[in-house]
Amino acid sequence: MMKKIFLLLCAMASFLAMPVIAHAQSKYKDIAAGLQHAMVLKTDGTLWTFGLNSDGQLGDGTRTNRDKPVKILDNVSKITAGERCSYALRNDGTLWAWGRNDFGLLGDGTNVDRLRPVRILSGVKDVVAGNNHCAAILTDGTLWTWGDNAWLQLGDYTDENRNSPVKVMRGISTVACGGRMTGAIGKDGVRWGWGDNRYGQLGDGTTEYPEGPTKVTGMKMQKLAMGWEHVMGLTPAGVLYTWGDNRYGQLGDGTTTERTSPVRILSGVKDMAAFDFTSFAILTDGTLYGWGANDAGQLGDGTTTDKQRPVKLRSNISKVAAGGSFTMFLTTNGDLLVTGTIK
Repeated sequence: MMKKIFLLLCAMASFLAMPVIAHAQSKYKDIAAGLQHAMVLKTDGTLWTFGLNSDGQLGDGTRTNRDKPVKILDNVSKITAGERCSYALRNDGTLWAWGRNDFGLLGDGTNVDRLRPVRILSGVKDVVAGNNHCAAILTDGTLWTWGDNAWLQLGDYTDENRNSPVKVMRGISTVACGGRMTGAIGKDGVRWGWGDNRYGQLGDGTTEYPEGPTKVTGMKMQKLAMGWEHVMGLTPAGVLYTWGDNRYGQLGDGTTTERTSPVRILSGVKDMAAFDFTSFAILTDGTLYGWGANDAGQLGDGTTTDKQRPVKLRSNISKVAAGGSFTMFLTTNGDLLVTGTIK
């Protein structure tokens, strides 16, 4: 099955069912994945990108695909990627964006693609990108959103796309963006959600569409992660719950039945990630589990078979970033592993 194995960094459209080490000579502290491009943040604060570049998502001033990382920015503290765009938070609190800009998803006040980073906001504490919309938390705790709003995912009580950030809420500690929905957790631990709720992504037992940010009563969460139409939530005690769409087993409960309320999946979890129809969880001891869609080998378990329950994948993992059909893993030693396909 694996007649030819190439590094994701060295061959577009390659197939990797098992993770391989990429650029072992470099050490990384953060990773982010778009649909078909990747961002890696080195320990020295330099940001590098590689992969497809048809919309300028690499930020190197061209639309040329890159099979090797190219340096884009210095003094970067956080990175996140949309489907075909990229965002970087720098040490001074400024937010920069580049790449595809339909829907206004770069937040620069235009709908023009940007081939190099442009400054969007200042005083930013955190930023998270969905497929075609983005959210940022400022240091004062206010939440701002922009981009596609066809499913009310911006939370501004309209369905109008926004090409500049709009203030949505106050008192927010963390935020997550999915395919067509957004979730946030307040400083009091209360969970909020809005946008697409066809599969119960709100997690309140309904499939009704909220007009704006809606408080979800029940258990408190400290972190959220979102795929295309499913949600992962982590409690302060490290218990992982999932809900929403489940057609590929991405909820990890052993079924393909959608859930409109949270279902308990794992305990002892410190971090998680989701993209499209695949889910990952990292335990406190660094053990990585994955489940859901695996058609491109994105789980890295040596198969292309979907998994309806968590499968143990690797040890000593500190970070995972899932793209459209590929996945990057960051080890506790700072090595970068890649599996899946990019084409």
